[in-house]
Amino acid sequence: MRIKSLLFALIMLFAGSAYAQTEKGNYLVSARSSLNFNYSKSKVQGSLVFPDGHSQADYVFSISPALGAFVVDNLAFTFQVSYSMKDENTNNTISQLSLLPGLIYYVPTGIMVRPFLQVGGGYVDATIKKASSSGGYNIEPSKGYALAGGLGIAFFVKENISIDLTGQYMAIKPFKSRVFNSGSFSSERTSGISGSIGFSFFF
Repeated sequence: MRIKSLLFALIMLFAGSAYAQTEKGNYLVSARSSLNFNYSKSKVQGSLVFPDGHSQADYVFSISPALGAFVVDNLAFTFQVSYSMKDENTNNTISQLSLLPGLIYYVPTGIMVRPFLQVGGGYVDATIKKASSSGGYNIEPSKGYALAGGLGIAFFVKENISIDLTGQYMAIKPFKSRVFNSGSFSSERTSGISGSIGFSFFF
């Protein structure tokens, strides 16, 4: 009975410490990465090749460090820098840098496992390497904005360290660009889902 009481007391103490890490005035540093299969759908405005859009499967590697400050209990303002490399099944590759301010909310469960909700939006700078029909590659820069949202679970392995599993949806809309040798403009909208694993440190 004493052992059970002691274990219960330790669990409650640990849970209370995990909750305290997300109080107003605290900070977090996180880093997430993924190497996953991604399915996305794109629609190109003004395109004659894909007037209704097209879908594709590809492989994506990404790393996303972030800093955050809790402005109220359980709610933090965050700034995330994300870099990703995408290898498409069309022999194209895309490198992308995203700067995403946002918010993250931790559900106060009172235990060591805490779901969280994250939203954000910001600037995207991408470089697209496309295979040329005549051989070689063409390099196309692309800049725009992104909106993202995700759900995840934080497993507090220590009172100030959590392992995070996250699923995210992101929609990207580049700024309009002029079609080569034409007076028209095109703009490719891309959206997709991905998953990641990472760590967060609270202090």
